[in-house]
Amino acid sequence: MRNFTFIIVVILLFPFFGNNYWFLEYFLNSKGQIPEKTQGFILGINGHPLSQAAYKEFPVAEQMQLLKSMKMTYYRFDGGTDYKGQLKDEPRFAGLTREAKKHTIKLLPVLWLRGLDTMKTEPAAYERGFIEGSGFASRYGDHFDYYELGNEQDLKVLKQRSLSGKETTDYKIDKTKILASFFRGMHHGIKKADTGSKTIIDMTEGHYGFFKLLKQYNVQFDVIGIHWYSKVDFASSKLPRIINETAEVFNGEKPVWITEFNSQFGSYGGREDFQELIVSQFVEQSRFIQGVEALFIYELLDEPRLIHPKETEKTFGIVKWITPHTKWEYKKAGKSLRDTELR
Repeated sequence: MRNFTFIIVVILLFPFFGNNYWFLEYFLNSKGQIPEKTQGFILGINGHPLSQAAYKEFPVAEQMQLLKSMKMTYYRFDGGTDYKGQLKDEPRFAGLTREAKKHTIKLLPVLWLRGLDTMKTEPAAYERGFIEGSGFASRYGDHFDYYELGNEQDLKVLKQRSLSGKETTDYKIDKTKILASFFRGMHHGIKKADTGSKTIIDMTEGHYGFFKLLKQYNVQFDVIGIHWYSKVDFASSKLPRIINETAEVFNGEKPVWITEFNSQFGSYGGREDFQELIVSQFVEQSRFIQGVEALFIYELLDEPRLIHPKETEKTFGIVKWITPHTKWEYKKAGKSLRDTELR
């Protein structure tokens, strides 16, 4: 009778979720417990207010207003530092923090791993990471609750891009050990200078073999970061499964933040409709994946003058330019976020 009731509940509930087969799989695997929406879910976005022309030539106050209009509470940014953790453009950073505070937007910095490529030994890598982490956090820690250590470093140590990245044997062990030592030093340095803060380390796609190695090499950090650029709609994607498998590396004890996300090619080649579909689906439905606390869209603004071998890199924004970099309009994804009340 209990199994019969369970089947009836599934049949009655499923039409409410359309083609979201992931939800049914989740429901069945959870022994009948309906996935609950994450309370306090963070919606944020990426930008380059300290480093790229599209952002530096556009008032940061207007960037913050755009975030507010789309109900975002976090701005993830990169900022070049020297090896002691001092930002190259402190006046621009001061303007960023001032406007963020004014608009009640929190900031998530991505720290560059300065000098990593020149490190030959694990002790030297640890020391360099500690100096940069402690220096950055001691100077700027009043502005942050979280720090992201590097960006897609899994790709730097992956043997071949064609590998799945799920196995520890997919990675260059010597380079991974150096990287792990740098991470350990940076984490310890940040924690020493900013004791209440938390650190994030990210991976791309399903490269959780990278996290298996970091665990093996005793790298401490607080939050799993995942980068995901989707070719398909949410219902067809492997993201929920990848998140679960990655979380299992740490026995489900670390929360997950998706710190970069978009459709695979942004809106390149007239794909605004598909980008809007992907962004709206993932924003709404990722909040039902157990352990996921945050989703950051990549990125706020198109970058038409970006020098990059891939043209698609210029069109990941959810805001596009009518006149670079002064007159803008929302893309369909941006309009959807602006006009939709998150449930």
